[in-house]
Amino acid sequence: VHSGGNSVSLTTPDSNPAANRTFKLPGADGSSGQFLKTDGSGALSFASETLQGYGVFDAQHGSSAQSVPVTTWTKIELKGEVADLDGLFDHSSTYRYTPQVAGWYYVAFNFIVTGMGGNSHEMYAAIYKNGGTAVKAHGGGRGGYGGFGQADVYGFVQMNGSSDYLEAYGWQNNAASAARSVHTTYTRMLGYLVRRT
Repeated sequence: VHSGGNSVSLTTPDSNPAANRTFKLPGADGSSGQFLKTDGSGALSFASETLQGYGVFDAQHGSSAQSVPVTTWTKIELKGEVADLDGLFDHSSTYRYTPQVAGWYYVAFNFIVTGMGGNSHEMYAAIYKNGGTAVKAHGGGRGGYGGFGQADVYGFVQMNGSSDYLEAYGWQNNAASAARSVHTTYTRMLGYLVRRT
């Protein structure tokens, strides 16, 4: 009870617990910014928030080169798994990233094709959210060493943490008006959670 007459209380939950509960408070106050945490057995203690990466993934195209037709937006099949710490990227069928925590995510996609030689070419790389463009970038020029063509895109995308999903798409055009193969190692998409919402 405060000297002014009002009091502060700890009270029971709104609904009846499934069993009797005992929570043991710590013997001393914590530091500014700390919070109460439980050990799962009723013992409470003060702890500092620790930053832990969530949703970290790094997917590459894989071992079998995919053909990308000329002037056609094509979903890139990212079958190789470099890292997928929370198991959120489907490497086998949909090739989608579907996080389960709402927030802002940093994502990047490197789209590289082979066979450009010295030909002039134009390329786009895009990350789609729920089937529509979220971020897109342009690339092109002349095929350099190894005949590679490249377009890179990166940015921040807000996700609802339940049904939103991301996919990688590529587009290419070249002087030979021919399909080109996705580079199996260098084509990759990555991302992670930056801030929860």
